[in-house]
Formats: sequence, C-alpha cells, structure tokens
Amino acid sequence: MVSRPIVAPARAAALLLVLVAGGSGCRRARAPDSLLSRLPRATTFVASVDLARVRATPLWSRISAQAEESPEDKKSLQKLTERTGLDPLRQIHRIVAAFPDNARSSGQFALVIDGEGFDEQRLVAYAREQGAKLEARPRGRRTLWVSGNTAGFFLGPTRFVLGASGWAEAMADLADGGRGSAEDNAELARLVERVDRGRALWFAALVPSDLRQALIADPKQRSAGSVARLAAAADLGPGLNADLVADLSNAADAQVLVARIQSTVRESKRNAKMLMMGLGPYLDALDARADGPTLRVSLVLAEGQAKDLIDRLAGLARLGRRPKPR
Repeated sequence: MVSRPIVAPARAAALLLVLVAGGSGCRRARAPDSLLSRLPRATTFVASVDLARVRATPLWSRISAQAEESPEDKKSLQKLTERTGLDPLRQIHRIVAAFPDNARSSGQFALVIDGEGFDEQRLVAYAREQGAKLEARPRGRRTLWVSGNTAGFFLGPTRFVLGASGWAEAMADLADGGRGSAEDNAELARLVERVDRGRALWFAALVPSDLRQALIADPKQRSAGSVARLAAAADLGPGLNADLVADLSNAADAQVLVARIQSTVRESKRNAKMLMMGLGPYLDALDARADGPTLRVSLVLAEGQAKDLIDRLAGLARLGRRPKPR
C-alpha cells in the first residue's frame, strides 16, 4: 500500500548491482547495528533481507535452485564469480533498501549490501567490461563511482552502498560521521523498534500523507486511507511465518479492513484461476484481526506447505519467462 516503485537507474549504474545478483505481530528486538544511522534523513520506508539467515533454512535449496535454473542466469553468475571473485548466492549476507515519500518523482533510493569478498577494483572493472561508464569522484574519505544520477561506494570488502539523486553522497557523508540520518525521524525510529529485526525479512513504512488523502477521497478506499504506519516481519524456515501490523487512525476502519480481507480471501478461494494454480489452501492460513485501531495479519505455513508454495510460484515464473509464440 505504501511501497513505491523503484525508479530504474541508468544501465551503467544497474551494472553496479551485480553485487545483488543473487539476491534476486512484530516483536521487539535489538538491532545488530544502527541501521537507520546509515540512511538519509528523508527515509520513510526501509526493508531488510537477511540472506545469511535464509540460507540456513531448508527452503534455501529450492530458492537458489530457481536462480540457477535458467542457463542464461547460471552463466551470468558463473562469469561474475570468475571475473570478480564474488559468489552472490553465498557471499551476500544482507540487503537493506530505503526510499523517501516522493521516490516516484525524486528518483531517490538507497541500497546497503553487506557481505564478504567485495573486491572494489575487480568489481568496477567488471562493470566497465559490461558497458558501464563509471566516473570516480572523491567525497570526503570515500570514492564514489558515478553513472548519471546514481552512485555507489565501498566500505571495505564487506559493504557496498548504492544511492540515487543525491542519496549516495548523503550516505557517504554519514559514513564519515556526518549528521542528518533516518535516526532523527522519531516516528520511523519508533516503528522500526517494534519490528523483530532478527527475522529473515522485515520492513517498516510511514504512509505518505498525500497517498492517504488520495485514498480517503475514494469512497471504496477510505478505510485504507486511515493507515498511518505499516510494519511486517517474516521467517522462511522451517516453514513460513509472517506477521503484518498496520496502525490506523481509528478502530472502526481497522474492523472494515479486516472484513475486506476476509471477503477477499473467500472470493479468491472460489476463483477459477486460484483453484487451477492450487493456491486456495494457502489462503486458509491467512488470519486477520483488529486490536483497537491496529490491524494484525498473520500467515503461518508448515515446512511442507512452504516448499510446495515455492515450487508452484517457481512454476508460474517459468511459464512467464517462456517466449510467446509468434
């Protein structure tokens, strides 16, 4: 509801993203590090994928197999590893993404990629071999690799930071001890504190006021416009366990959204396409309830169900990749 589309960076900058080629009720927990302190002050959406934790689950073999199933993808991964020494499926440990309210218009975004074996010279050389036009620009103690409005920099062999429309520069300044980080956004900081950041995936988002106003102006979406904050966390092992919490402005709208979710589930279970794909049983695992002005949604799948769901979704993805007959 609140996530904005990622604004596509220039092709050369996208090649810098070879680093993430393999990446393709919330409980309180202490963060392993001060994540928000590394992100720009304007951040209103932050998400984290702990790939190291995902790799420790029984489901990882199925997920990684899908990434290597395509001959083209497998060849690209092998070439990347041979040229740079980086194996994305094994050496990328965590990816954090962040956006501001106006990501669609500003083009701003941030990616923080933690791992091991990031060889700056070899990775930059590889990106250039693939056609990237990268310009080295000094920024404090950092070297920014710039292409158009997108830039990235390395923090040693364990972290790569990418940003667009001024966010790379802002994060380089923060890395050098500058002020003005997302930690200063008290509302976002409090929301992140409510998320179980020990889980494999999580996100926290402040709903933009203009989006809320647009939803409120639509009679069919008025209750959704009451959502001010969203947070979710999920684990992928041994099964799938996910929780979403939405803070609304009033309890009545929370009840309306619960009823809408339940109605959508009932209708989806009768939908012919859902029945053909065999996805109906998974909808039974979805639970929605209201706790005053807070909406809570949970999904719990046993290990066998989670494996079957991944296989089904992978099958659909394969069908989508097949060339259309002429």
